[in-house]
Amino acid sequence: MNKHPFVLFCATLVLLSPTFAQAGCGNPERKSTATSAPTDGNLAAAQSKGSTRRIVFTKASFGPMITNSILTLDDLPDHKLTQSFRMDTGRTTDADFVITQELVYGQSDERPGKAPRYYGYSTYLMQGGDKVFIKWESDSVPQGPVVGEEPTKGSGNIVIIGGTGRFKNIQGRGVWHEFAKGPVVEENILDISW
Repeated sequence: MNKHPFVLFCATLVLLSPTFAQAGCGNPERKSTATSAPTDGNLAAAQSKGSTRRIVFTKASFGPMITNSILTLDDLPDHKLTQSFRMDTGRTTDADFVITQELVYGQSDERPGKAPRYYGYSTYLMQGGDKVFIKWESDSVPQGPVVGEEPTKGSGNIVIIGGTGRFKNIQGRGVWHEFAKGPVVEENILDISW
């Protein structure tokens, strides 16, 4: 029996896609290298060059949890590392960038007296069969613009790390927000080019 499911989970991600291996497996102690999404003024300048699009991907609910494992560490009482996998669906604001499903490979680090850290990778399964790979992590302070009307429960940064087919040259960054209640439970605001 493997006593280190976190290592097994990271190894599984590497086997699923070399892109995940290049980006590195999530590390809760690592400082974020992502920045918040560009402001509307900066985005307008980029869009005038035709290189960047702002796309919002919203979810009305989270998909079913396929796997969820918890590793309790012995350094602090109630210190837990969690790994999970679920499949989400939602809607995008751009007919050229239609996400049919998001495969969410999530990890969390929960320590007593501290806000939980969430990080992981997702694969956007695109209309037409191509894929877009992202890396995401949470921040303690909301990042970037908020499009939804509900209070923000959690937020963080997104980095596009690759794609296939039509999206093989995709690049960009974004932010995500999770809301306490619907009609939208999560939104990803992406500033991307391909």
